[in-house]
Amino acid sequence: MRNKSIFMLATLMLVLAVFISACGGNNTGNNPASTSGDKQESASTGETRSFKTVKGVIDEKATFGLYELTDKNALWIFGDNAGRGGQAVYNALKLNMPKKTANSKEQTIQLSMEVLPQYDADYMFLTTYDPDKKGTALKQLKSSAVWGNLPAVKNNKVFFNDFDTYYRYDPIAITGQIDMVVDMLVEREKENKAKK
Repeated sequence: MRNKSIFMLATLMLVLAVFISACGGNNTGNNPASTSGDKQESASTGETRSFKTVKGVIDEKATFGLYELTDKNALWIFGDNAGRGGQAVYNALKLNMPKKTANSKEQTIQLSMEVLPQYDADYMFLTTYDPDKKGTALKQLKSSAVWGNLPAVKNNKVFFNDFDTYYRYDPIAITGQIDMVVDMLVEREKENKAKK
C-alpha cells in the first residue's frame, strides 16, 4: 500500500511539473519541441520558446478564437478554461481572445450564425463534435455565406482541429496542444506567404 501511494505521489508530481512547464512555469526541463535549451524562459519577460516562435510569426494584436460545431448544428465559442485548446492558446501562449469575449466571464457561449461575425477572430480554430462522422453540420457551415465572408476564412487562417485532441485539458494534453498550435500557425503563415 505504501509503495502504491509513493508511486501515485510521484506520478502526480510529474504531471504537475509538465503542467507548470506548459503554462510558462520556470521549468528548464527538456521539451521535445525545443532544442539546446530553447525552452528556458526569458528572465525579464517569462516568455517560453513556443511563445517567442509564435510572437515572431504573427501580429501581436491578432485575435484567436476557439469554436466548436456540434452534430446538431450548435456553434459555440470557448474561453481559456473550458478545453478546446484554451489553456494552450490563451494561458500558455498568451494569445488574444476575440474582442467580444475578452472581458466575458463565460467560458462557453452558444452562437447563432447571425452573431458569428461579432465573435470572429483573425485566426479561428474549429473542432467538430460529430460522433457518427457524418460531416453534415460542417458541410452546412462551410457552405454558409456568413462563414464564407469571415476574414479568417478569406485569409486562410481557419484551422479544423481534431475534437478528441483538443477536447482534453489535462497537463499532458495542454503541453501537446501548445506545440501543435505553434506548428500550425508557423506552417500556415509560411503557406500564406508563399501564395503571395
